[in-house]
Parts: sequence; structure tokens; C-alpha cells
Amino acid sequence: MWIAKPEEVEAKVSDWVQRYPDFLFVEMLTQFTGHKVYALTVTDKSVKDESKVRVIFAVPHAHEPAGTAACINVINQLLTGGDLEGRPTDIDRSVALNKLILSFIPDANPYGRAKSPEKWWDGTKCTNEEFLNIAFGVDEDGGRFHRYGRWCSLEHKPKTIGIVYEKVWDHVYVEPNRDWSSSYFKLMIRLLPRHKRNLFLDLHQTEFEKQPYNAEVILPALQEELPGDIKRCNVKWGQYLIKALSKAGANVKSEPKPLGYTGEQREYFVRYGGIITRSTPTLTVEVQNNNSRTPPDLQLKLHEAVIKATIYKLII
Repeated sequence: MWIAKPEEVEAKVSDWVQRYPDFLFVEMLTQFTGHKVYALTVTDKSVKDESKVRVIFAVPHAHEPAGTAACINVINQLLTGGDLEGRPTDIDRSVALNKLILSFIPDANPYGRAKSPEKWWDGTKCTNEEFLNIAFGVDEDGGRFHRYGRWCSLEHKPKTIGIVYEKVWDHVYVEPNRDWSSSYFKLMIRLLPRHKRNLFLDLHQTEFEKQPYNAEVILPALQEELPGDIKRCNVKWGQYLIKALSKAGANVKSEPKPLGYTGEQREYFVRYGGIITRSTPTLTVEVQNNNSRTPPDLQLKLHEAVIKATIYKLII
């Protein structure tokens, strides 16, 4: 079962809140557009938090829905003991809920996701060029709209506004992981200071067009400038996730590498992501999007594999 649309997530959260109050803590922001953005924390509330490790899993982009579906499925396993299809989980729930604080931001931009014309992207409905025009929008000249961290529709007048953007004020739009005013950063900044021992896994999708890979583990842009203990944790954790992805059926790049962006695009991750990566072990996982080589079931499976692998590693 694939749950990724805002109304589906909202219904599932409402059900969990009623049934599992001892294990689920819900925080919610309301976007300027009225859409609800959730941070869902799963742990055994009867066990003191001081000894626990917190892991945050987040999905910032509306055109990358597989991470959302994986988060919802794993949360369901942690709470109920079974996945959304009713199959028993292989997570040792008792140990996980006693040792860990697992926080999920399954969809940081429901405003964008609500506008998506498809539930998932499997490569059969549109080319990658058409898909990216949906994701980022079409400019006045008919080309793809430039990728901005923040922009105003009084200054720029695209023919279509990409679903990647969150509307944060009249005429003002931001890409969630590239501006402080996004719901993504507001929730991240709220979650991180509460606990001294944090890890952060950012769940993404990309097209891997004309590449043999369909999955990748990415180190932070600032990897070489980070404190030694965080650098080592990132690499060791990344290598562990690569093994998990390969076991789950991915053709994954063999080593975690720092983010490949340069120039303006890299600066976004230094300026905004740096506040997290300088103090918190952080990885990004990319799973192929909009390609028949990686159908939706496999997209979900690969994202679920890295979430579970992180949990397994911490409770061994």
C-alpha cells in the first residue's frame, strides 16, 4: 500500500493518534496555504529519553513521494507490529521503542504534493524533461523555470509553478530545503535541539538518467570540514546503508561521496544545511524516480530499507 498524498497521510495520522497515544507524539505546522505538515515521533513514552538516540527522517520534496510512502509504512510497523498490507514487521519493536526516538517528517510540503498530477512516478506517463517541468515549473519562454531557493511571483512570472515549491506568503515561494521559512526547516530546527544524540537521514529521489545506478548515498557538502567524529560516523553509516540498499535489490553506487553540486546550488546546502551537518551526523539517500527500471514498489522498498537499516544498526 502506498500512502503519500496529504489527505491519506492526515487520515492515517488521525487513526494512529487515537490508537497509540503511548507511543506517538505529533507536532504539526500549518502552511500558509492551510496544508498540515507533520513531525511524527515514535518512542516508548514510559522510558526516559536521556539514554535514547534520536533519528530524524525527512522528505522535503513534493515530486519525490516514495520516501513519504516508506516513512508511513515503517511508522505503521513500529506502532502496530505490521506493515500497511498486514504483514508482520521484522523490526524488534520493543527494543527500538525503548532505545530510540524516531522522528519522521514524511511530507514537508503537502501544498506541493497536493498539486501533483500523479501518486508516483514510474517512467511511463512522461519523459524526464516533462517530469522536471512539473517539478520545477515552466518559464515564460517555455523552458524550465530556474531553480530558486526563494522567489516572488511579482518578479518572476512562470507559466506554471513547479510542485517543488512551498508558498510561504503572498507571491513568495521557497524550495523546502533551501530557505529558513520553509516548513521543513521550521520542524527540523524544532526537533534537533531537544536531544544531544541525533542522526539525520534526508530521503530524496532523482532520475539517474543515462546512469547505471538507481540509488546513491550522499555525504554532506561540508563533509571534509566537519569534526572528525561526525565525518567518521557519516562514512561508516553511509557504507552500512549502501550494503542495505544492495541487499534490497538496488544497483547502488559503491561508496558514499559528498554532494556533487557546485556554485550557487552548493551554496544553498552550505548556508542552510550546514547548521545541521556541522553538529549532527547526516546522510542523504537518493532513489531513482520516473524510470521503469525502478518501479514504485521498488522505490518504496529501497527507502524503507535505509530507514530500517538505520534502526537495526542502532539497536544491535
